[in-house]
Amino acid sequence: MSSLIAPIDTKSDDLEVVGGKGRSLSALSNAGYNVPGGFHVTLEAYRNYIRDNNLQASILRLARPAVVEGRASFVKSSDKIQALFDKPLPDELVAEITSAYDSLDGKPAVAVRSSANAEDLPGLSFAGQ
Repeated sequence: MSSLIAPIDTKSDDLEVVGGKGRSLSALSNAGYNVPGGFHVTLEAYRNYIRDNNLQASILRLARPAVVEGRASFVKSSDKIQALFDKPLPDELVAEITSAYDSLDGKPAVAVRSSANAEDLPGLSFAGQ
């Protein structure tokens, strides 16, 4: 597989490759636990998309909480940032995802789980971003 896709049992222990959740799934798979077949779309694929679509400055500008009922809320910020992701994925990434999916036994139904590279760190929670 390429730097854009990693096997579910990748040996990388680096959060910067597949994020915390991906690293945990790989560790479980490599330890012999029954992990469903799959693959990771790497952080490099995400960073390429951000770079190629010039999104970094906009994301940083929008990533500010609003005060809602006396508490910080990122709901509006998240919605605005999500709207930035309106460009199609690059053909190379689509081809690699398709190839990785086609290599799964029996072409099963799949689940997609996003994982911010910093969501599983102590004191930080960005689950689902």
